[in-house]
Amino acid sequence: MSSSAEWHSNDKNGNFKYRRYTVAASAPLTSAISISSINGNTFLSPFRGQNVTNIQGLVTARYRTSAFWIRSLTPDNDPATSESIKVYSSSAAARNVTAGDIITISSAIVSEYRSSVDYLYLTEWTSPQGIVIHSRGNSVEAVPIGGSTSGVVGRRSTEPPKADYTYLDNGDVFGYPNNVSLVSVVNPMLQPRLYGLDLISPPNDYGDTWVYGSHGVTGKNDHGGLTLRPGGKSSDPWMANTTRMGGTFSAITGIITYQYGYYTLQPTTAPRIISSQSLATQAPTNLHQTGGCRGLTIGEYNIENFSPRTSAGNIARIADQICNVMNYPTVVSLQEVQDNNSPTNDNVVSSDVSLSVLTQSILAAGCAQRYSFAVIDPLDGITGGQPGGNIRNAFLYDPTIVRLRNSTNGPGNATIDEMVDAAGHLTYNPGYVSPNNTAWLASHRPFPAEWEFVRGGKTFITTSNHWTSKGGGSSIQGDARPPVNGGIHQRTAQAVATAVSLFALQLHPPSGLQFRRPLTDHLFPSLQQIITTILSANYNAALLALGDFNDYDFVQPLTTFASQSGMSNIHEDQHASQGAVHVCVSELGASARSYVFVAACGREWRCQASGAACQYVEYEGECGE
Repeated sequence: MSSSAEWHSNDKNGNFKYRRYTVAASAPLTSAISISSINGNTFLSPFRGQNVTNIQGLVTARYRTSAFWIRSLTPDNDPATSESIKVYSSSAAARNVTAGDIITISSAIVSEYRSSVDYLYLTEWTSPQGIVIHSRGNSVEAVPIGGSTSGVVGRRSTEPPKADYTYLDNGDVFGYPNNVSLVSVVNPMLQPRLYGLDLISPPNDYGDTWVYGSHGVTGKNDHGGLTLRPGGKSSDPWMANTTRMGGTFSAITGIITYQYGYYTLQPTTAPRIISSQSLATQAPTNLHQTGGCRGLTIGEYNIENFSPRTSAGNIARIADQICNVMNYPTVVSLQEVQDNNSPTNDNVVSSDVSLSVLTQSILAAGCAQRYSFAVIDPLDGITGGQPGGNIRNAFLYDPTIVRLRNSTNGPGNATIDEMVDAAGHLTYNPGYVSPNNTAWLASHRPFPAEWEFVRGGKTFITTSNHWTSKGGGSSIQGDARPPVNGGIHQRTAQAVATAVSLFALQLHPPSGLQFRRPLTDHLFPSLQQIITTILSANYNAALLALGDFNDYDFVQPLTTFASQSGMSNIHEDQHASQGAVHVCVSELGASARSYVFVAACGREWRCQASGAACQYVEYEGECGE
């Protein structure tokens, strides 16, 4: 029997880190086999836990003083078996080897390592013994990624897959239910020509940048990034080091390895930046308001924990984007407005000072008219987010063009039937959607408001949404397949509650048709029951649902919302003709119309439109598409 020892620490991401070693003296001995055989054609090595002996190879790169990579001198030409392996050791003999050395290792233990139970295992050798250097200064030839240039002897260039991560995702990396299987348990056969687990984005906090090569890619957008497609399909990127999204590097030579939940390209020479994008080149929207219902502009912006204590630079940047990039929309839907003294955790909930600071800054940025604002202050400590912040949704609006129709703030606990009257107008304006629904625990209630034009009196309804975050999710390149989509159960419940509510707001009952019982989400948990009760309905309400939905439009919470609300995704259905409702989406921290997270551009800020509004909607936003 073998014995083991464990060492514990925390990695740079704060994750619990562990390494299990098998004592060499008691490990089974396997001699004179190839590196490709040790790696095997599955995720986990068939020799894991065993002591292998007399392995020869070429050192291709070092990692500081703690590790180096060795490559086989006799590759087997099987794309499913890697010819290289990481050797983990900081011994004097290990520190003495350098790239270009041909060495023999008399014995080493085949280990599977990961710094978190959510990550994939990385096969490596530990406790190497008897390192002998046979020659130095040998050529280290890289394997090209893409193109037709030949690389290592017996190998052609590698063309990364452009679709699925692994067959365990069943064709959809965002498939539901999540976490049906684990790579570490199934240990599937590697098929590197089919699956990307076997894009470019901003650097992260550790100076890493996501890159793709000159090979063909899927999902490339106008900013030079990669946008996720339905099923999660886009080309696999690697993490490298450092430029802004859309910038380009010279050719990068390095080691592709796996750490902190992602495949990583560790350059062996310093990459040279050829070009770098600048946020200063961001162009203003082409959408403009006309001052009437034939040219209404509506903006959407998550201003991320905004309060009077937000830095002056960020306040000025947000104000400039609303005024000069979004061209001063008639109505702006906001998320993450904090209370007046956030993040002090006390009983203060009012946000009038926060919003006044913002509207004054927008005025100072060059806008001719100061915005008014509409908001309902939440109860203390119930909306989640930063402790003491009491974040909530709000609206800014140009009072010379629109006003709240019969403004009467709701009490915060009105059910759907109490919110809408027989003519389809809001009873409480603004109000909350189903505020007592358990779907909104530690989250932000949808915030509808009904507007009427100062001239003409026509009305429309906007709803500002902010669904719960993806916190607790797993890496898209991690062990769980499909990956864990954090918060999906709560977001799905929020999708149903919001969809049923907004469906009710769209209904303008024909003369003589009355609801036989209150239309609440408790009595009508599904759209089908509403349709059964209301035998006919006239979709006359012009309704827009905007906000930060915290998921992609092809993933279950949003597909559920679309199917049950009867509303259309205006990113897909744009029928704008003469006279339009113009929607511009913005987000703090990326380019003004984009969202990027760990290399993937996506639409998490969006607008859904009712049938009456959809034919007039024109959209501009997100990820340069």
